[in-house]
Amino acid sequence: MTETDIAQYFANPTSPDHKKYEVLRAIFLENIPKKEAGEKFGYAEYSVSAIIRDFKQGKLIFFSPKQSGPKERRTPTEIQDKIVILRKKNLSSEDIRIELTAEGIQIGQKTIERILKDEGFAKLPRRTNRARGLTKKKTTIPERSVRIDFSKIGKEKFHCKNAGLFLFIPYLERLNLYEILQNSQFPETSELSKLNYVLSILALKCIGKERLSQINDLSVDRGLGLFAGLNVLPKSTAMSTYSHSIGKEAIDSFQNTFVKNLNRMDKSYFSGETINLDFHTIPHFGEDPPLNNNWSGARNKALKSALAFIAQDGDSKLISYINADIKKEDESLEILNFVDFWVGLRGVVKETLVFDSRLTNYDVLEKFNDDDIKFMTLRRRGAKLIENAFSIPSNEWKQIKMNIPKRKYNKFKVFEHTIHLRKDGAAVREIIIKDHGREKPTFLVTNNFDFPVETCVELYARRWRIENKIAELVKFFSLNSLSSPIMIRIYMDAMLTMVADTCYRLFARDITKFEDATPQTIFSKFVDTPGTISINGNEIVVMLRKNAHAPILISNPVFRRSYEVPWLDNINLRYIWK
Repeated sequence: MTETDIAQYFANPTSPDHKKYEVLRAIFLENIPKKEAGEKFGYAEYSVSAIIRDFKQGKLIFFSPKQSGPKERRTPTEIQDKIVILRKKNLSSEDIRIELTAEGIQIGQKTIERILKDEGFAKLPRRTNRARGLTKKKTTIPERSVRIDFSKIGKEKFHCKNAGLFLFIPYLERLNLYEILQNSQFPETSELSKLNYVLSILALKCIGKERLSQINDLSVDRGLGLFAGLNVLPKSTAMSTYSHSIGKEAIDSFQNTFVKNLNRMDKSYFSGETINLDFHTIPHFGEDPPLNNNWSGARNKALKSALAFIAQDGDSKLISYINADIKKEDESLEILNFVDFWVGLRGVVKETLVFDSRLTNYDVLEKFNDDDIKFMTLRRRGAKLIENAFSIPSNEWKQIKMNIPKRKYNKFKVFEHTIHLRKDGAAVREIIIKDHGREKPTFLVTNNFDFPVETCVELYARRWRIENKIAELVKFFSLNSLSSPIMIRIYMDAMLTMVADTCYRLFARDITKFEDATPQTIFSKFVDTPGTISINGNEIVVMLRKNAHAPILISNPVFRRSYEVPWLDNINLRYIWK
């Protein structure tokens, strides 16, 4: 800025206050008449009189004095008091920041340090990692897992990254899981009950955690611990060791009671006309695992693996049976174990069993025929079968349409006739299907003569539901992520996968327009929600963060009432959203 520019700045003021100042200066210092001074700076004579009046009354202040000295701190007094209380507990500024964040108070570490300095606190002496509760890798050393004694607990409030997990409490109560576990044969220790252990593993299943060995990042989350009635979750080693200590008889008994209770709750859960059956190969890639080679359709080869047998209701899609303790030589007979289980549960097998050609053998089919158990399966295609199918005259084929709108090929041709099983010569229906999007015809075999041919084809086509179910168990519940090659450990993991999947199915049935949603969808839209948990005497309040789908839950009767949670000392638990 040149001297000329500076001169022009004072000679031609632009801001209103500057103009008023120059008008007053010209009149009182340079003795210029009001009219002339006003014209020079663009004011009428009456405006100049108003400026002089305001100045004399002290309404115009051109040079306000700067206020020096300390300014008042913007942090509220109650937060400052909390910071002082936490420092008196020997917490560092970083620890204080973490504690306040857990209570929903956002404040910077530098601000905390300034407040502490103003209050006269000196810096804490440098502490070792052990004193700070850290390992050599600077990870937090979690507390020892213990049962919560609610009689000794006061008012508490803490943040939970997975607070949406508590939305399953109504369904665990509906499933009567507390009583089932209390009466189970599962082992327990002097420190933790069987309920604590099982709910800890189930909590991880419900949030889609892949492996027990990868849960240590959750071992400081008090919310997850509270879900299982603990201060924090047990360590991964404790949970894995516990799973190994459970016998097969205890798991069988638990499954029997669990499914019986599910059937008693609501008959519609297992009211389908069919039961879909399938095997799933759970691969293991460790060194020399003591497992058999089993065929894996997904990889199109045999590999070291555990074999799981799964049964699913054809309508509700709920899993009704699971077993992962199957020897290679007993593979084709596992379906008989399921039949025994189902007869013990329902008294009779009135549903039609639907499965593929690899699940069992002809001896079992003949036994089913003798026992009047209906089945529907595929016949393995040989060259002679295919040749005979193509030689059937075109006028003997019947065109049908399947009532599955989204199916690409829902119109095709069928030929039905009666064949006889090899040993006892029992008559069964064979339905040959062609022009259905495959190069070779499909041979459907069933001893159910009551269903029309269209219904038979449609019911077998819906067997994809169990294949989708297995895909969900693998993708979200990590059924394939074995942490041990020991069969009992695998069986326990598969059993709790069934329980977690049941919780998600019941949850989905209560949410309008999400009845058929996958666990992954339910988790991402409803369950994967952080929140704050408050314990106040005889009440636990789960405060969930609002998201786009929160209004659906807020208006749902299931989440508008409170629940007495038996494993939390029958304290009332309720939900709010903020």
